Amino acid sequence: MRFYYPDRVSKSFPICFTHVTILLLLLLSPFGSLFAQTNSNANSGSQPSPTQVPISLSTVISDADQTMARIREIRSSIEGLSLSASILNGTESTAVEIAELHDRRVELRPESLTLEMIAASERDWARIRNRLDDWSSTIANRVKEIDGKIADLKQFRERWSAADALLSGGEAVANRSANTSNAISNIATGTNTASTALVDDSEVVPAEITVRATEVLTAIAATERLAGEKRAEFLSVASRVSEQSVSVAEELSSLKQLREQELENIFAQDDKPVWEIDWVAAASGGWADFSKALSDQFRDLSNYASKSAGRFALHGIVLVGLLLLMFWVRKKITPMVADEPKLERAASFFRMPIAAALLLSFFFVGAFYVQAPRLLTIVTGLAAIIPGVLILREIVERPLNYLLYGLLGLYIVDRLRDVLNDLTLADRAILIFELLAACLFLFWFYRSKMVEQNVEAGSFSIFNFVRKAIPFVIGIFAIALLANVTGFVSLSNLIGNGILRSAYSALLLYTLVQIIRSSVAFALRVRPLNYLSAVRNNRLYIRQRVTRGVAWLVGTLWIYLVLSFFSVQDIVLGALSDFVGFSFKVGELSIGVGDVLLFCLMIWIAILVSRFIRFILEEDVFPRIDLAGGVSFAISSVLHYAIIVAGFLFAVSAAGIELSKFAVVLGALGLGVGLGLQTIVNNFVSGMILLFERPVKVGDTVEISGQIGKLSQIGLRASIVRKVDGSDVIVPNSQLISEEVVNWTGSDDRRRIDIPVGVAYGTNPQEVLTILKSLPTEFEQVLKEPAPRALFIGMGESSLDFELRIWTHDAEEWVPLRSDLVTAMYTALTDANIEIPFPQRDLNLRTVSKEAAAVVLGSVSDSERVNKKGKISE
Repeated sequence: MRFYYPDRVSKSFPICFTHVTILLLLLLSPFGSLFAQTNSNANSGSQPSPTQVPISLSTVISDADQTMARIREIRSSIEGLSLSASILNGTESTAVEIAELHDRRVELRPESLTLEMIAASERDWARIRNRLDDWSSTIANRVKEIDGKIADLKQFRERWSAADALLSGGEAVANRSANTSNAISNIATGTNTASTALVDDSEVVPAEITVRATEVLTAIAATERLAGEKRAEFLSVASRVSEQSVSVAEELSSLKQLREQELENIFAQDDKPVWEIDWVAAASGGWADFSKALSDQFRDLSNYASKSAGRFALHGIVLVGLLLLMFWVRKKITPMVADEPKLERAASFFRMPIAAALLLSFFFVGAFYVQAPRLLTIVTGLAAIIPGVLILREIVERPLNYLLYGLLGLYIVDRLRDVLNDLTLADRAILIFELLAACLFLFWFYRSKMVEQNVEAGSFSIFNFVRKAIPFVIGIFAIALLANVTGFVSLSNLIGNGILRSAYSALLLYTLVQIIRSSVAFALRVRPLNYLSAVRNNRLYIRQRVTRGVAWLVGTLWIYLVLSFFSVQDIVLGALSDFVGFSFKVGELSIGVGDVLLFCLMIWIAILVSRFIRFILEEDVFPRIDLAGGVSFAISSVLHYAIIVAGFLFAVSAAGIELSKFAVVLGALGLGVGLGLQTIVNNFVSGMILLFERPVKVGDTVEISGQIGKLSQIGLRASIVRKVDGSDVIVPNSQLISEEVVNWTGSDDRRRIDIPVGVAYGTNPQEVLTILKSLPTEFEQVLKEPAPRALFIGMGESSLDFELRIWTHDAEEWVPLRSDLVTAMYTALTDANIEIPFPQRDLNLRTVSKEAAAVVLGSVSDSERVNKKGKISE
């Protein structure tokens, strides 16, 4: 088959490709779907109904064996279903936790509740809720699986109950009606036939078969009892979990109402100003209250430790394992740093193995210590932030170390305030001191000349950015301090605690980013990653991309935490949820913001996946496989288009768009687009042909319309030819298919170079041929096979014409090689005293003006002028 283009040379294509293209177009068009449906209906209508075969007694026995095997499988599956010990035993411990949290909530005075206390309680209750939700989902899946088994057993029981009744009556009744036989056949086989008989009228049912049917029914009944008992057991646990979930939901709802009330009254004065407080009376009993609060905290920690000794042991094991790992890593990276000094900064984290292990173990604290007492939380927090400061001071710029030390001091004071959280006045006094200290420290850092003098040359931009942000932070702290002093304690707590906790979390998360960055830097240099060419050749790029991705994730997490610290998490997330859920209708079409965002996200993911796969193929797969030229590019391009199309289809499905409703519209639109964009479609199809048929490939040196260059890219619409002068020529794909294209490297990279030369008449041709034949031997780029040839072409107007023909395998460097050969040829002919002539012409003047004659005569001597005067016509 041939495709014909108007006013162009026709080009033949493989029939298989044409068939595939036509088939795809048919299937993708509405007419194709109609064609497929009609075909399907025609085929389905032509199929005959299956022939009904009567079932003999031997078939009933075989069916009984199959049923018993299936029942054994079901029984084994039901016996294997169980709930984990954490669920069976966890409901009791969860009930105790719920009671303790409820009692702790009751003990707190409503007027002493703060947004921070409410947030802490919500976190504790939310942890229990998530646990109960996981348990409920697990139990529901188990019950659903058992229900499916029970449904199968019910079908078996109904079938074999009827079959057993009829088989038992078969010994007494010799002749059965056709309807009864058909009913038994339908029950025993599960088919809807009207001509099948379980027992022929002439057959007598043996007692063994009846006993066999009874055994099947007995096994079914026993399995049903087992399934029912197992289901009842699971439902009992599900009932307890459900009751606890309801209780937790009520507590969370109550806490949410309290938080909303606190936020509504956040700008109300809820305590006396500082100058109205009787500090003498408060200080008289302050030490006793402090001692009692501290003893209560130690008692809670002691009770928790006695109940959770295993958790502390597990934490210790993990900590020891991390210590050993950090020491081993430090030993491994030391020679790497010696070879690459630029890794010195990244190695700072691993050079302090104890601090690194303590910091890493902090990220497991939430899993180790559930509902930890306040003092344990304080200790684990200190065990995390102190190593974090020690590590970061080796990584961040020198002047910023002062900020780290100041933040550490504020954190220690803040934790002291947590110990005295139940003492309202002491908590308030410490917060005032903390806010005042933060303002003074930041003002000193902003104005200090010592800090400014220690700024390194490469860190000035970061230092300048920090200095510009300090006045803004001081202003926020000043507002919180003023609110506390004047009696707006809740507002002060919200602002002060929010800023401080945001700073602490930023410190820890930034440390986490640096840990991951350092880990990636060394992981890319050790086995097994260093075996990959993609890693060896792109270490810096991969490290930057991973660090950037982690930074985005950590930044998103930090924003989420900040919203929680300021108690506006539900408000912001609710607004985002409303925005994402917003939709509008255009006729019958409903468009939602969430669907659009999901569609864009799926397309973006498809592009990322395509880039990653192509990157791996080009860096590690294709170089290890012997492929013909251009095949690798064709594979990469086809995979890219396939992934993008698949991503588009997934995106459409995820967005909830039903393409079937738009089949006719899309068909008409496709027809209109096809007619209006014939050239673009033609170029697109031509591009596909270039990729599959490969008449020219990426990397080939081609000549088209007088343009010579290297084919660097085959795109959807056009290809790019890189000329030797560095310019790019955009060539439509259809032009590469329909027009004459010279491919200099189509079959191989060899190229012939022809160098013509002319010598003067009278020169010995044999001498010239000898010189020309000897020249290529001096150049390694010249191939010996085919051998160079020197030819006497002919006798020109002013010279004897010769030509040197040589072959080279270096298709890209043939121009410099030709230049070197021409230079050597000129030198050799000159050394041999062989003249290279140039064209000569005789000029005959018929008439000359007086002015021209004067010029000519003025250029010769007097004697010559006298001789020529008579010859020049006037």
